[in-house]
Amino acid sequence: MKIIQESYEAIKMIKFLSTFPKEVIVPAKEIANEKNISLKFALKILQILKKAGIVEAHRGTKGGYNLKVDEINLYEIIMVVQGELYLVSEFKKKKKEKDLWVTELEDLQNDIIDKLKKMKITKTK
Repeated sequence: MKIIQESYEAIKMIKFLSTFPKEVIVPAKEIANEKNISLKFALKILQILKKAGIVEAHRGTKGGYNLKVDEINLYEIIMVVQGELYLVSEFKKKKKEKDLWVTELEDLQNDIIDKLKKMKITKTK
């Protein structure tokens, strides 16, 4: 189970955007600078988040992004950016027989996912 760099940066960017009131539009360059990533990389991630309806994009000289959702959990962000998380790719497939250790690993995976679902980013009003 690996959270890729894009997911990690998406979480940081959403956390940053959550600190602004809904009506404040934050330029992509400011987001990139604040999170110490390239503008190109930030725009790639912001496009994914926009397509998923998590952020809203605004064009023009005063354009930028704002957080569209009031609350989101980390698992939702990861799912949008990279898809499902698995300890072992074989867990994607349904098996009829399982060894005890496989069941234990699946339980561990589910515990991690449950924790990520409980970790929420809430928008400042």
